[in-house]
Amino acid sequence: MQRSDILWIPAQEVRVIARDPLGAFNFDVTIGDEVVGFAEVSGLGCEIRYDQEVVEAQPELDRRPCATVAPVHLRRGLTGDRTLWSWLESVMEGTDDPRTVTVTLLDAKGNPVCSWVLANARPTQYVGPHLVANAAAPAIEEMVLSADSIAFRTSL
Repeated sequence: MQRSDILWIPAQEVRVIARDPLGAFNFDVTIGDEVVGFAEVSGLGCEIRYDQEVVEAQPELDRRPCATVAPVHLRRGLTGDRTLWSWLESVMEGTDDPRTVTVTLLDAKGNPVCSWVLANARPTQYVGPHLVANAAAPAIEEMVLSADSIAFRTSL
């Protein structure tokens, strides 16, 4: 290309960053200090509200956002691993047992790329498997968590 062309970019200024989207199938979940296998994680996010009543009552105030972490659903095939059930049991017995839950997305080589960290996560619901005698589907259990906050971290 010559400088008279409409789009001219000197070769030394061109920087290409190859970034393919990451697969959603390669991840780890850590509850406290234990890595626990899951088939599916959903709900990683938050909702931001602006308290309209405060703004209408005192228009001189800024609209202050309030973030609420979305419920996070962890689903997996039922196994002999009692990590989830033990946590749930302690809560059902009346113990406030918040834990840090980290969902780490891995690249194709198994290296951590990014993670979502749920602070003070607590189980709010457990759903046992749907058992059907004439079906060949795996038995799936699900735990729903609430958390005080969610943080996104990159490993790059």
